[in-house]
Amino acid sequence: MWCHLPTGISRRRLLQFVAVASLAIAFFTTLVFAHATQAAEGVNQTLSFQGRLAQSTGALVPDGHYNIQFKIYQDGAGTSAGNPGGSLKWTETYINNNGDQGVDVKNGYFSVTLGSKNPFGNQIDWNQDTLWLSMNVAGKDNTCTTFGSGSCTADGEMLPMKRMTATPFAINSAQLGGKTADNFIQLAQGVQEDASSNTPSIAINKTGSGNFLQLQNNGVNELSVTGSGNLEFGNAQDHAIYVGGAGENTNGKNLTLFAGWGGWGTSGGNGGTLFLQGGGAGGDGNSNGGDVVITGGSKTGNGSSGSIFLGADSTSNIQVGSANLGNGTQTINIGNNSSGGTTNITIGSGSGASGGSTKIQSKDTVAVSTDGVDRATFDSNGNLYLGNGVSSSNPSDFKIQGTDSTASGVSGGDLTIQGGGATTGNTNGGNLVLNGGSANGTGTNGSVSIGTSNTGDVNIGSSSGGKVNIQSGTDGVTVQSGGVVSVSFNTANVQVGDGSASGVPTVLTLDKASAAPNLDPSMVGSMYYDTTLGKVQCYEANGWGACGAAPDTFVSLSPEYAGAIVSGSGTGTMSTDICSNDLGVNTSICNTHETYNFYKWTTTSSTSQFKVIYATYQLPTNFDKFVGGSTSLMGKTDSTNSQVSYYLYRVKGDGSGTVACNSTEFFVSTGDQSTWQKGVGTGTADPANCGFVAGDRIMFKIPLGSKSNANAYASDLNFAYSLK
Repeated sequence: MWCHLPTGISRRRLLQFVAVASLAIAFFTTLVFAHATQAAEGVNQTLSFQGRLAQSTGALVPDGHYNIQFKIYQDGAGTSAGNPGGSLKWTETYINNNGDQGVDVKNGYFSVTLGSKNPFGNQIDWNQDTLWLSMNVAGKDNTCTTFGSGSCTADGEMLPMKRMTATPFAINSAQLGGKTADNFIQLAQGVQEDASSNTPSIAINKTGSGNFLQLQNNGVNELSVTGSGNLEFGNAQDHAIYVGGAGENTNGKNLTLFAGWGGWGTSGGNGGTLFLQGGGAGGDGNSNGGDVVITGGSKTGNGSSGSIFLGADSTSNIQVGSANLGNGTQTINIGNNSSGGTTNITIGSGSGASGGSTKIQSKDTVAVSTDGVDRATFDSNGNLYLGNGVSSSNPSDFKIQGTDSTASGVSGGDLTIQGGGATTGNTNGGNLVLNGGSANGTGTNGSVSIGTSNTGDVNIGSSSGGKVNIQSGTDGVTVQSGGVVSVSFNTANVQVGDGSASGVPTVLTLDKASAAPNLDPSMVGSMYYDTTLGKVQCYEANGWGACGAAPDTFVSLSPEYAGAIVSGSGTGTMSTDICSNDLGVNTSICNTHETYNFYKWTTTSSTSQFKVIYATYQLPTNFDKFVGGSTSLMGKTDSTNSQVSYYLYRVKGDGSGTVACNSTEFFVSTGDQSTWQKGVGTGTADPANCGFVAGDRIMFKIPLGSKSNANAYASDLNFAYSLK
C-alpha cells in the first residue's frame, strides 16, 4: 500500500493507493505473454498496471478521470521523493484536460498501460537489478494543462516507491546481453540484417594465441585471419582476390588496395607502404623466387586491353629496381618484342602536357643501342660518343641529320648545333668547337668539312653581332658586325701593293656612304668617305667626324625664344619685356649691371596659376653629344607665391616618340630673390645624361607659377654640344 498526505492544497482529500499484489505478475503475464506460443515480429513494449485508490478514511475515491503521473527510477532506495541516489529514466503523465483524458477510476479501481503515451524505447535498461516505480496524483480537475501546477497541483510521489519485480523485466526477453536478435549473425539461414549504429556487426576480442578465423575445405586450410590481423591463404593450391563479374552490359567494378593513412594531428604521420612481393624460394637448393606479374585486363573485339599506371597521381618518385643494389646484377626489361611486334615507350609528359622533364641517370655510362649495337654512349665525365667506338674495336661511322621532308612543297628540317647560353649575370655563352679527330703516328688529323657537293650557300657568321674569326696558325681574318673586316698577320705591317714606286700604284680605296656607320670602340681609327658631306670621316674617341677636332657649339636663347609656344589654362597676365639697370629700364627687376629679356607671369588669383613655355631646338646631323654642366636657365621670383622651373624632353629624330629626361621638375627660382638666379641642370635635368643623338630635338618645358599678385620671370636659356 502507498499512502501520501496531501501538501499545501486543503481541498484535496487524502488518497490511499492500494496496489493489487498480483498486478506485477498476473496482469503483465496474462496481457503481455498470453500469446507467447504464436509467431510474432517482436515483444510488446508496454506494461499493464492496475491499482485501487481510497481516501484516508478508507472510503473509495469518487469515480472520475484523475491526473496521475508515473515515473521509473534506476538505483537508489525509493524511500524519498525524487529518489535521491537514483536517476530518473522515464516519465509518463495522464492529464484530465477535457474531463475524460485522465486515468479513469471506477469504484476506486484504475488500469493503465505504461509506455503507451511515452514509449520505453531505450530509455530504460531492463537488464538492471534495481528499478523503482513511483506514482503521483493531482486530483481530477478537468482544466488541468500542466501536471503539478495551476489547478492540478500534485500531492507528491507516494512513498515508499514500488520496486519492480521480475515480470516487467521480461521486456528484456527480446534481447541477449542488452542486444536484440537483429544484432546477431545467423549462419546458413539466409541474409541477416544488422541495423545497429556505431557498433561492429561481428566483434571478437581475442586474448589468447592462435588465429581469429580459420576456414577449411574438406579439412584443408584455405583462408585464415591470423591473431595479428593478416590474411593467410592455404598452401594447397593457387589463390586469387578478385571482384565478381559484372552483370550483362555493365562495367566491371574497381579493386583498390590501400596502405594505412597517416594519423592527423599537429605534426601528422607518414602513410604506410604498400608491398607487392613474390614468394621467396625455400630450402638449400638453387630455387627461384616467385615473380610479381601485373597485367591489364584482356580486351574483346576492337577494344583496348587494360593499361598499367604506376604513379598516375600524387606520386613523388617511382623506383623500378633495387634502391640500394650492393652486389650482383639486376636486369630491367621494358617490353620484349617477338617477330612483328612493336613496343612504344614514352618517358615524361605527353604531347598535351603543360610541362615536365625526363632524367636518365647512372653511376657510370649510359648507352643507347639498336639491333644489339651501341649507337650513343654518355660517359661519367659528361662526354657523348656517337657510334660504337666505346664498346667496339671497329668503330662505325655516325651521322647527325635534320628530318627529311616526305611531302611535296615542304622543306627539310633544319639542324642546329649550339653552345650553351648564359642565364644570369655578366657571363659568357658556351663555345661551339668542331674538331677533326687527332691522328696517331704518321697519320693525318681529321678534317672539318662544311658544305658538300649538294650544299647551297655556306653561311658563317652571327646575326647577333658577334665576331667571325678565321685563323690559320697565327694569321687570321676577323669579320665584325657591320661588315668590318680586320686582318692580322705575323708580320708587323699590312702591305698594299709590291712597295715599289714604279708603274701604276696599287690603290687602297675606302668605302663610301651617305651616313656614318655604327662601330664599337675597338674600331677607333677607321675611315670612310661621306658622300653627303663630301669629306673623309674619321672614327675617333668621341665618334665619327671630320678628320680633326671640331669646336663645341654654344647656344643661347633669349625671350622671346625662337619658335616658342606659351600654353596653359591658368588665369593671369603673361608678358615679355626687358630690364636693364644700366639702361634704366625696369630697374626694379634687374640688379646692378644686369640686362635681360624676360617672360613675366603674374595673377591676382589667391590660388596658384601656371603658364608654360615650350622651347624646342633641332640638333644637327653631325651632333655628337651635349657638354655636361652647360645647360642653364635664368629665372627670378619676388615672393614665396611664385616659382620658375623646367622639364627636359628628348624628341627622337626617327619619329619613335618623346622621352622625358627628368620626371620631377628642376626648380630655378623660388621665394623672394633680389637677383636673377641661374639654374644649372644636374642629373637627369642635364641633357648630357639623356642619350640625345644626331637628328633629335631638345625641348624645354618651363612652367611659371604665381598667386596673389606675385611675379615669376624667365630669361636666357643656354646649352652647348659637340660635333662629330
